[in-house]
Parts: sequence; structure tokens; C-alpha cells
Amino acid sequence: MTVSRFTVQATWAAVFFLCSITGSQAAAADDEARMRALERQLEAISAELKELRQVKTDVAAIEARTADLDQMPKFDPHQLKITAADGSWSAQLGGKLQLDATVIDGDVTPTGNGAEIRRARLFAAGTIEQNFGYMLEVEFETDDTIKFKSNYIYYKGLKPIKLKVGHFKEPFSMEELTNDQQTTFLENSLSNVLTPSYNLGVEASAASHHYGGAVGFFTDGVTNGGTTTTDWAITGRTYAAPIAEATKVVHVGIGATYRKNEDAGTITFQQRPEVHNAPKLLSTGALAGVDSEYRIAPEIALVYGPFSLQGEYLLSSLDRTMASSIDIDGHYVQASWFLTGESRAYDVHTGTFGRVDTHGGIEVAARYSNLSLDDPAIVYTKRGEETNFTVGLNYYYNPYVRLKLNYVNGQIDHPAGASPDEDINAGAARFQVEF
Repeated sequence: MTVSRFTVQATWAAVFFLCSITGSQAAAADDEARMRALERQLEAISAELKELRQVKTDVAAIEARTADLDQMPKFDPHQLKITAADGSWSAQLGGKLQLDATVIDGDVTPTGNGAEIRRARLFAAGTIEQNFGYMLEVEFETDDTIKFKSNYIYYKGLKPIKLKVGHFKEPFSMEELTNDQQTTFLENSLSNVLTPSYNLGVEASAASHHYGGAVGFFTDGVTNGGTTTTDWAITGRTYAAPIAEATKVVHVGIGATYRKNEDAGTITFQQRPEVHNAPKLLSTGALAGVDSEYRIAPEIALVYGPFSLQGEYLLSSLDRTMASSIDIDGHYVQASWFLTGESRAYDVHTGTFGRVDTHGGIEVAARYSNLSLDDPAIVYTKRGEETNFTVGLNYYYNPYVRLKLNYVNGQIDHPAGASPDEDINAGAARFQVEF
């Protein structure tokens, strides 16, 4: 059978038309699927954007709260102290309590055992507008009286110079200037009687990484009895610490003071063995007509790991009207060793020792000290010379709580015709807390 050309062409046209319809339908289906996929992607992106906007809102809220907290004063958890966020002011409350128990045996002067509150102090301190600061400290005495201790205002806007005015310790003697809460033994050495300690005055000081010093003008001011004095003194101290590391220290220094008694009054030096409950067995008596006095106190201290060494020599020379001048002196050398490996904490900005950062630290120590109140011009019966040997054991429960144990042997030698010689043995314990 013969197929006409028209039939063939018609057949091919039909096939092409059917394929075109099928292809269009398939393409349309693919386009619809792609559209649905894009819609799902857009929905997912929209959800993510919504979550991101919420996160951004939450972050902004957190930042706002953080900004508010940053403006809040900061509290130091280790002490009762708050500080402004920008450091422009601070305020602190604190104090110390020392409880002593003593057993004393003397071969001549009647002595006895006892217990006492050695020190009970409260203080308030702080800064004002960054450059000004203050300290207010009082001590409660066992006779129900209150004594002023460190009460002063300072200004540090002239860096490196710091100015201080008020009632505070004169810059003299490393041992005396070290906070009594941080000293190695219960009491300072015999020679400490030659230090001027607290007085009313004005002082300028400066310190760097390896040296420092201070000088001031001082007076007794107004006494508790309401009388005034015209006595005055110029006192200064300088020191250098060529090595001032956490576990290695080399310190040398010297203090000096010139003291003027305008009314040429009387001065008395008297001292007890290095236990506060002990009687005062050595004395110059009242030295009349003292017109002026100068004192010097060279000092040295070393720290090498757990070992430390410290010593001072103090000399007082008194010029008197219508009487011979008098020279008296004293010295001490002490050493300590931390069995638990700590080191004594040296503060190069004050040239003194500070708080040891330890928990469970154990320290053993020994000290030799001497005081001579035996100038030929002294006629009082208790004049003479005293030598003390002291050994100590300290347990640091933490940096603020400590137990001290001391044994003291005191040998008092009086010249012929004066009081009889004496030998004192004492054991003492102290529990102290600082806050």
C-alpha cells in the first residue's frame, strides 16, 4: 500500500504537537516545584531574620543592664570597702583586735601573770575626687578612754609627691612604721622607746620602684588636758631598695629627727622587757632642762625566699641647759624563717613590711635587742642596760588571722649603787584579727 506524502507529514505534525504539549506540561510542573521550594526558603529566611531581630533586642537589653551595673559602686569581698565605678571615690571601714595572755617570772621586782586586750581599734578611710584621701582611727583603751591614732588628710595630686597633714607616725624607724598587725613579734624591740611615734604634723613623701623618703614638721599640739605646747620637731627618713622582688629584697635606710623643747622641759625614757604586761625595769628618770635633741636610726633588711633579716641602731643625743648632755642608744637584730615557704611581704612604697598572703603559714623567729640608758649624767636608780633574747612562733590561719607565741628572756644590769640586777623570763601568746 502506498502512503501519500500528505499522510506522512500529517503524522509528523501530530507527533510534534503531542511532544510540545507534553514538554510544556512538564516544564510547568518543574516551575511550580521550584516556586514552592523558593517559598519554603523564603519562609525559613524570614524565620531566621525574626530570630536574629529578637537576639539583637535581647543583646541590647543585656548591654543596657550591663551599662547600668558598670555605673554601680564596686564592693571588695575581702574587706569592707566600696569604690566608685570611675575610681573617683572610695570608702572603707575596718579595725583590729589583739588579745594577749602572759606568764612572767622575775627574780627581784614582783611580777605576775595576766591577760589583756592589747589593742582594739576601728578606722574609716577613703578617697575623695581621686586626689584627696583620709584616715580616721581610734583605739579603745582598757581604762575606758579613747585615743586618737592615725587621723589625717592627704593629697596626691602632685605626683610623685604626696602631702599629708594631721596626726600620724613621724617618718622614723622601719620597725616603728611597720603596722603593728604585721610585725613578727608581739612587741617591738627595746630600742623602740627612742622612736617619736604619733604626733601632729605635716609631711611630704615620695616613692619609686627602688627608693623613697619622707620629711615633716611635727608638734605635740594640744594635749588631752587642754594645754598647748611650743615644742616642735623636724623628722625625715630615706631608704633605697636596689632589689625589691616578691621573694628577694635588699633594703637600706636611715631616719633622723631634730627636736626642740622651747621651755627646756623634762624628758623621761623608760622601757619594759618585750612583753606588754611586764613592769618598766629600766629608766632614765626625769631628765631636766632638755633644750634640744637629735636622733638617728640607720636600718637594714634582707629577704631571700622564706628567710628574712632586719636590724636597726638608734641613738638619741640630748642637749641640756645648765647640765651635761646625755647620749643613750639601742639596737636590735632579728631573723625569721617560713617553714611553709612563704616570704615576708615588702612594700617599696613605704619601705616597710606588710601583710603576708598565706593560708596555714608557719614562721619561726629570733631577736636580739639591747638598750643602754646609762650615760654618766644619769643619776636615777633604775638607769642601766637591758638585753633581751626573744624567740617566736607564728601561725597564719589566713592573711587576716594570726596566732603568735613568744618567749622572752630579759637581763637588766644596773650600775653599782643603783637598783639590783634582774633577770626576767616571760611567755606570751596573742590571737589577733584584722578586718
